[in-house]
Amino acid sequence: MTSSVPKFCAKCFQGTLRGDLEPTGTVEIIHGLPTYVARPDPPAVATGIVVIIPDAFGWELRNTRALADSYARRIPAVVLLPDLMAGHAFPINLLPLSDEIAAESTTFVRRTFVLKPKFYLSLAYHYIPFLTSLRPPVTLSRLQTYLSALKADPPAPFTSSIPPKIGVAGFCWGGKYAILLCHPPDPGNENPVTCAFTAHPSLVDVPREINPIALPLSLANGVTDEWMTGEKVAEFKRVLDIKGNCETRLYDGAKHGFAVRGDPNDERQARFGMEAEDQAVAWYKKHFETVAEGSN
Repeated sequence: MTSSVPKFCAKCFQGTLRGDLEPTGTVEIIHGLPTYVARPDPPAVATGIVVIIPDAFGWELRNTRALADSYARRIPAVVLLPDLMAGHAFPINLLPLSDEIAAESTTFVRRTFVLKPKFYLSLAYHYIPFLTSLRPPVTLSRLQTYLSALKADPPAPFTSSIPPKIGVAGFCWGGKYAILLCHPPDPGNENPVTCAFTAHPSLVDVPREINPIALPLSLANGVTDEWMTGEKVAEFKRVLDIKGNCETRLYDGAKHGFAVRGDPNDERQARFGMEAEDQAVAWYKKHFETVAEGSN
């Protein structure tokens, strides 16, 4: 299969901003990066750390912060959502704009002559700085530095004498980096990551960036979307199945972004989002507990 990476995906900038969610974590500076931190409720004890690599809307998106809170409670884990984009995340107001564009109640005139021009002008204004400032080598280096620092000097309740297990979760834009972090490290380096989960990853070169995967990776994806056509999804799944330590779950009818930006009023998409969360939680539980047992 020929490697190819599509250059643009409008669906990556659409979805629902969840006004019904109220994040409960805190914002802290961790190893130089502003980070949203979610911890499990007492008396639960964190079994590891999950670092979320977000979609194009970055670390401040309410949806992603609420998902971090849920992971923290359910795994349980310390969940970190760092600002990896250095101010180049896309504006969150694109989400309510996209919802209004899609709404049946929106008139043709307003949709065509007001909302769509506003949406695409904002998208164009932010797109080039996003691509140039967040080139893969720059972003991957920033992530590796952050993760290595976490392993050596973790946040409470972990200590440097008992290094925590670290998982990563990548969504859309962040999914590519969750995948790259599963590659073998450079000679002489140690990979601080234990396992990874990704939902609807974008900008992924299939199969070139999938073949080197060495760590346990769980993929949640629609059967097809703008980034992953049916052929690419099938190839992705085929490669992961061969590895034996990975898993793939395909959601027939799931829209791109369903694990984070799905519409809670769409019963089917909401169910897909909840099932993807269940998939991630089970994956971290399995691999955090396995490592803990193996260290005894």
